Amino acid sequence: MPTATDALGRTVTLAQPATRVISLVPSVTESVVAFGRASSLTAVTKFCVEPPEVTTALRKVGGTKNPDLEAILTLQPDLVLANVEENRREDVESLIAAGLNVFVGYPRTVAAAAEELEAIAQLVGGIPGGALVRSAREALARQQELNESRPRVRVFCPIWRNPYMAVGGDTYAGDVIRLAGGVNVFEHHPSGARYPQVTLREITAADPQVILLPDEPYQFRERHRDEFLVHRDIEAVRERRLFLVDGRWLTWYGPRMSDGLRTVEILLDKARREWSPPPEESKPKRASTRSLTKPAGAKSTSKKPDAAGTGRSSGKRRSSGKQRSPRDAGTPPLPPGLRLNVDQQDVVDEGR
Repeated sequence: MPTATDALGRTVTLAQPATRVISLVPSVTESVVAFGRASSLTAVTKFCVEPPEVTTALRKVGGTKNPDLEAILTLQPDLVLANVEENRREDVESLIAAGLNVFVGYPRTVAAAAEELEAIAQLVGGIPGGALVRSAREALARQQELNESRPRVRVFCPIWRNPYMAVGGDTYAGDVIRLAGGVNVFEHHPSGARYPQVTLREITAADPQVILLPDEPYQFRERHRDEFLVHRDIEAVRERRLFLVDGRWLTWYGPRMSDGLRTVEILLDKARREWSPPPEESKPKRASTRSLTKPAGAKSTSKKPDAAGTGRSSGKRRSSGKQRSPRDAGTPPLPPGLRLNVDQQDVVDEGR
């Protein structure tokens, strides 16, 4: 009987590995497929778009913040996969109260994410400790070993704009930055918030050596990167170390964990001038770079995260013949626990 303890301390026990799974978490949906259990997925959210060859044909049960609870109950899944940050507490509690088996995740470190993936693999009939988990743990061990000798790099990573909100320390993204050899300049903000609101004055005072601008939850673009170029008091600006990156490298745990860590490592290495990493046998798929300074009028053709802070990563394809995925349709909602006061253009942390 597959058994696992979730982030709420609840023990989820199934009579047999789940064959009717509903995932309310995009990264977890991708992980279930990676476990070789795509056939067990009965329905997903509209934001579960990876891998498209699997998710496109699956039934959609609303969004991560507004799932169609009636549809979920009608489908009578063996297992519902949810997440503290991705999904609303009231929705999860409603599903639990209705008698469904709900596994709730909440990894805030890469190590915890690997443990959670192992638990999910067991529940859906995958192989605990399989290739995906092994790869994540090997990447974790490599970064920990490198951190014994490499210089640390001051990093600023916002997740929102107007007002700026930063990745804090008690977050999965914060751990990715830390493991890749970064010092998150807002890891311990006086507000104590997990995603603290910060000002340009605070950013300048922190003087980050690298600025990472992800495309989710706020969709930072080249024009947003260029807004920083006037702030020459910041080392990352002077040295052109402002990088537009695929936000999934920082927030999606699962098949992207190893390459995500490696990509962030490569970008932070731009600030480690007097240090060279040891050679590796293989390179990640999406870590090529190009220069920020390019001929006037020249258009970007690369879709990869780079040392220039280019537009999009190779994980986000565009073509006139394809429909845009929901995550590309505009800036998504604020992170869980945060709401935007539209009248005052302010952000309120509902968890405080």
